[in-house]
Amino acid sequence: VKFWTSLFLCAAMTAASAADTNVTNAPVKKFRLPQFNEQGFRTGLLEGDEAQLISQAQIDIKEMHFTVFSGDESNAVDTTLLAPTATIRIPDPQHVVVEGKGRVRVVRTDLDASGSDWTYVHAEKKVFMRKNVHVVFRSEMTDLLK
Repeated sequence: VKFWTSLFLCAAMTAASAADTNVTNAPVKKFRLPQFNEQGFRTGLLEGDEAQLISQAQIDIKEMHFTVFSGDESNAVDTTLLAPTATIRIPDPQHVVVEGKGRVRVVRTDLDASGSDWTYVHAEKKVFMRKNVHVVFRSEMTDLLK
């Protein structure tokens, strides 16, 4: 939750400084926002070409690259989400949703999935794709059709 709050505050500060210069809601360009756990290990990295504060509960991102790490000393990449456009919705600090109508690609060591009209629920660490879904499994699937 601190991760999303940091993004929100970063965008809000940019918007506030933009208001000081008579520019309405200037976007944050080429940002990198890391996330760490209480032990100091990296758990996430959100990157994008541009983030725009739309409201107190919405941030729009262009060229989103979100990497989820193991959160331990191995610093292993668990999952990567790639999307040309995404919207972060923060109705409350405990409920963060990232979504998009366009394309998304989810990359893991065991699968590569793509689709559109998608939602990522951060608390559950789950991605839901509703259209044009294509999944390639990179692991053995025993007893799949039993």
